Parts: sequence; structure tokens; C-alpha cells
Amino acid sequence: MTRMWKNWRFAVLAVLAALYAAPAKAEWTSEAEACYQAGDSPAGGIVLCSEAIDTPGLDQANLAITYSNRGNSFFDLGQFDRAVTDYDVALELQPDDSVTLSNRGAALIELELYERALMDLNQAIILRGDNAVALTNRCWVYAIQEHFELARLDCDDAIDIEPLDPIALASRAFVLMQLGDQAAAAEDADLAVQFGPQYWETHFYRGLAYEMGGNLREASLSYERAVALAPQEPRIQEKLAEMGAR
Repeated sequence: MTRMWKNWRFAVLAVLAALYAAPAKAEWTSEAEACYQAGDSPAGGIVLCSEAIDTPGLDQANLAITYSNRGNSFFDLGQFDRAVTDYDVALELQPDDSVTLSNRGAALIELELYERALMDLNQAIILRGDNAVALTNRCWVYAIQEHFELARLDCDDAIDIEPLDPIALASRAFVLMQLGDQAAAAEDADLAVQFGPQYWETHFYRGLAYEMGGNLREASLSYERAVALAPQEPRIQEKLAEMGAR
């Protein structure tokens, strides 16, 4: 359950402030501005960001942002290898960019390259201790590796920074399930759905929390809401099949 912190936006998922606003026009180009504005259209963003990269006029810092923005578009389209390639170039130009390090870490998680992801996330957090996205993503890597106490600490820190972040809350709910604290897991899962009802993951992990707590009715309702948002997601289909067989 990874997510990206986008350079071109003023918010992502919850209310996380972006690291960069539009740079000064003297160091900027109209093509880069179009790329910057293309966050809600990944396919168009790739075209516009490519034009910006190929057009002279950007200084090194803003060229790095533009590569990072194109990487975000590849990430949104599920092309994680290509996203990593663009993040690599961005970080060659701007090695201390916590946002791009965090986003490359997220892409590496999607590629199941967990140790490399941890290296990026660790560095992103060193550079910016308030990078709640990196903390949440590192929480998820630790959970995958079954280091649940470490995962809980990272999710706690992320939620301290962004208390209304549904992905951090859903991630901590999963971790708490593994630690055997079903009541706290259900509480976090309820809050995750409250603050992020548009994400299938929040409903899915609420379903898991309630199923593990023995409340099969609420679990089924949550899985039904999840499948309505992501009908092709195999994990939801498997859970619905299991529930139907009971």
C-alpha cells in the first residue's frame, strides 16, 4: 500500500503540502509549466514533461523537478520501471530531494525491491523528518518484512505528522492486526475509511480488521465497498469468495 508525494501538486491523498511550488519564471519554461499543470492526466503529463525536458531553458534544479514529475506520471500509469529511470535522473541532478527519494522508494516497493526501497526511504526521512509519505511507505516495507514493531513506530510517526491520513491509518491498522491488537486495528480502520472513503484499500483493510475481530457482517460490508471501487482487484475477490463459502 504505497503512495507518491507529487512535486507538481499542493496536496496528495490527505493534506500533505508539496515540496515545490512553480519555480521562478526566469528559470522556468512554458513547456515545464504545462508539465507542472498536468498532474491529473498521466498520459498527457508524459508528453508534456517530455517536451519540457527536450526544450532548452530549464536550470538544473527545475530540470530535476521536471524529470521527477514525468516519473510521477509513469508511476500513476503503473510503469514503475520507467518511473524509477526518471527518478534516477532527477536525483543525479538534485541528490538531496526528499520528495523524489520518497517517490523512487515507493516505485521500488511496487517492484518488490524492498532493500533498495529502504535505502531511499531512509535517506528521504533523514533529509526531512516530517516526510509522512516516506514514513508510511517505510512502515509498509517493515510490515512486508514482518518487522511489525518497527512498522508501528513509523506509522505512529506518520500519523503524528498527518493525523487524518487514510493510507497511514490503514497501514497502521494492518500492522496492529499482526501485533494482535484487534480493537485498535478496527479503530484505525474506521478512521481510514472516514478520511479516505474513495480508496478501496481503506475498505479492504477495514474488512480484514473486522474479520480478524470476528465481526463478519461488518467485514463483508467493507469488502463489498472495496470491490465496488476496485472490481478487478484479486485480493478483494479472494476475500469475498472466502466469506461466501462460510
